[in-house]
Amino acid sequence: MRTLACDLDGVIFKFNDNYSNLIKRMTGIDIPPETAHYPETWYYEREAGVSKKQESEVWSYINGEGNYSFWRFLPAYDGAREFLEKAQQTFENVVFITARSGPKVQQATEDALSVLGVKKPQVIIAHYKPPVMQELKVTDFLDDRDKNMEDVRLFDMTADEPINSKLWLLDRPWNRKFNPSYVTRVVSPMEVLA
Repeated sequence: MRTLACDLDGVIFKFNDNYSNLIKRMTGIDIPPETAHYPETWYYEREAGVSKKQESEVWSYINGEGNYSFWRFLPAYDGAREFLEKAQQTFENVVFITARSGPKVQQATEDALSVLGVKKPQVIIAHYKPPVMQELKVTDFLDDRDKNMEDVRLFDMTADEPINSKLWLLDRPWNRKFNPSYVTRVVSPMEVLA
């Protein structure tokens, strides 16, 4: 059985849009819009001058009173609905593994995916994804974060039962310097379905 494990933010949903707007509202600091010329760093807000204290305050809001609305109303990338529809036709099982946080994150995420046409979305909250992938026998893994790819690779090198998933890295400005031979870089999620 083929199982696709898919990350959400940076793959299906435009996290940076809502996050940047929230930073602007809470700190007054402008974060440049996500473009092909975005800073080549995971912590782009620090490049714009957001302090660790300000970042902590923003995350306190996201994990507190703004939890459901922040995660539920992230805009989807163009083509996300079509990708999800075809992924459900191509794979016997499609699961979503995310490091999102907060008390209402599960419901908010499931609701957002349902709006995009995912039937009974299976959302798993995990900051370290390899054990979940191993348990679900994931055959394909799509993410935009280089650290998650490294985690899977190191897990496979040391585990009694490696996952051996095909690792698909969605090309984003913040991961362009990461090009190991064990990942397949794609420009569009649709390439995973070819």
